[in-house]
Amino acid sequence: MKNKLKQITDLTIKDVLQNEVILPSSYFKSFGENAKTFDVNLEETTNQNSNLEHSLDRLLSDEYNTIDEYMKTTIASVETLSVATKIAQVAIKNNDTKSLNKIQNSMLNLEQELLSLKDEIYKDSFTKTFNRKWIYKYLLDEDSKVKENGVFVLLHVKDFDYIKKEHNELIANNLIIYILNFLNKNFHKENIDFVNARFFHDTFLISIKEEERSSLNTLLLNIMQMIENTTLKSKSGIVIKPRFNFSTLEYHKNDNFKILLETLNQGLDE
Repeated sequence: MKNKLKQITDLTIKDVLQNEVILPSSYFKSFGENAKTFDVNLEETTNQNSNLEHSLDRLLSDEYNTIDEYMKTTIASVETLSVATKIAQVAIKNNDTKSLNKIQNSMLNLEQELLSLKDEIYKDSFTKTFNRKWIYKYLLDEDSKVKENGVFVLLHVKDFDYIKKEHNELIANNLIIYILNFLNKNFHKENIDFVNARFFHDTFLISIKEEERSSLNTLLLNIMQMIENTTLKSKSGIVIKPRFNFSTLEYHKNDNFKILLETLNQGLDE
């Protein structure tokens, strides 16, 4: 149920992002409509509804506990840095090399802890790519405008929902991993400077710096053709044809992300 609720939320966010203003009523209306596609009836007052409420409570509790852990780690890191700074001041004054070396090691450990914390917050747990939080934190400013020039690629993995429903989510996610690895390998081969992020469960937003859109489209079409000529077979004998479609769009500093995303989505349907 927890995975269902996350996917329903994901679809709901995709729906309401098209609105300039997101009202609670429009969010819950979309949430209810998407819940029906997962056979989750929010209006029932049976035991199923009790299970749903329990799942929602668990989901909210997990999110709260995660945030709480982030806060504890951050506070501990600040305290460690404060103590290390005071010790360093004394060590420098006394020319205490041994203490300075210990502080250096402590700072290296602190750096690794903070990097791990950053990954927990800004990376998708399965694909290890960045997530929507990263996009809004690092690609966009406070007004949801892009911070620099580049090219966006919106990549949609076809058949994800069908494969998940007919087989299981693990196979569907492994399909995504295969496509991402294939794409990354070819981008690296062409020395393309890129970052990809899982924007929705079956859709990725790829940000590319200083890349001509026409040559990029040609490369993506070639990659798409190579992937579609591949047949994947799971350990259980399930045969899958990996497929995706994409749209590209040049963007410039201070462009409105909402408008860019709408244009990219329209490009997927062409």
